[in-house]
Amino acid sequence: MSIPLGKIFEVEKPVIGMIHLEHLEGPCYKGMEYVRNEALNDFYALETHVPIKGVDGLMVENWNEVSKNPFVSKKTAKRMEEVIRHIKEEAEMPVGVNVLHNDYRAAFRIGKNLNLDYVWLDVFIDRVRPDFKYTEVDFDRIEVDVQDLKANRKGSNTALFAGIHPKHYKPLGKEKSFEV
Repeated sequence: MSIPLGKIFEVEKPVIGMIHLEHLEGPCYKGMEYVRNEALNDFYALETHVPIKGVDGLMVENWNEVSKNPFVSKKTAKRMEEVIRHIKEEAEMPVGVNVLHNDYRAAFRIGKNLNLDYVWLDVFIDRVRPDFKYTEVDFDRIEVDVQDLKANRKGSNTALFAGIHPKHYKPLGKEKSFEV
């Protein structure tokens, strides 16, 4: 399924503003009201930022993710969905989600539940190992199971955006080519 950018954004070259969510679990978690308020404050700042006259879309990401594997806990996914629901209610622009550390299952579930415009995956083509400086991980590689991704995307109108050679990751083995 191919979704032209023009079906999502009103401009040819959209500027997508990033909203990094505060901790959703762990010792630094300050509660949902705090996480939601910080996310909405970031949204309002992006919406009205003078030098770029606002943004054309939003990406919400769990930057402070503490999970020790590529897939997040049900609690984190539920909390992300709750915060994104509030942002989507306020936003009059496309909204997407990136669930670190490449959790396409949670991303498409949130996308379907909230009718999001797009999902972003950091890793799509190559097997990689995390090279994070901002969190500890207990896994040595991330790769996408294409059949599992297709199964989780089924029935969704949510577009998929993906990194081909993403930052914070090192390729493992022979790199694959990507052909449309």
